[in-house]
Amino acid sequence: MDNYRVLVNSKKLDQSYILNISSRREVYDGTVYDKDGKLIKPLEGFVIYLPHLHPVKNDGSMPYRLEALQDIAGTAHYNQLGYIVTYWKYDEYNNSWILDPEYFFVMLE
Repeated sequence: MDNYRVLVNSKKLDQSYILNISSRREVYDGTVYDKDGKLIKPLEGFVIYLPHLHPVKNDGSMPYRLEALQDIAGTAHYNQLGYIVTYWKYDEYNNSWILDPEYFFVMLE
């Protein structure tokens, strides 16, 4: 997006975030943005779908959950912008892990 902004969407959760990457101007000026902060051409980043999983326990009454961190990349894998953080809970009825839609956020790099 113009003005050093990146849209991060989760279609599965129907949620989105806009990241401000203006602190990285020197990396993107002349290649992604012009001198006025306008996109030179539309680009699409990607999320690396191989998450880092960690068991977490929020309080004493809830069972463990899995915290998944997925890398948000800009134009290449080395250009990491942050992480999508989601939580998964175990569904005993279906005997499987399901995404917990109440816990979804983005951490900046």
